[in-house]
Amino acid sequence: MPIIPAAYYGQIAQLFVQEHAHIWGTFDDAANNLQLHEERQESAECMVDQVIIKTIQTGGEVFLLPKEQMPQDSVMAAIMRY
Repeated sequence: MPIIPAAYYGQIAQLFVQEHAHIWGTFDDAANNLQLHEERQESAECMVDQVIIKTIQTGGEVFLLPKEQMPQDSVMAAIMRY
């Protein structure tokens, strides 16, 4: 899922997020290592929340949408800066 690393590196101009969605995992931006989990684990974070935060911190726009308005039943979609 390239959207998660892109958010950490400031590459997202516009982010579209399905309301109330969660993707559990961890991302080490120094090592560029993403690990996703099927269910919430003690060490996991909601990657959707982290992507929203990082996108806003780096000047991107975030749009929360109902599931039926998301492209191809995805949880997140993005328009990249570069």
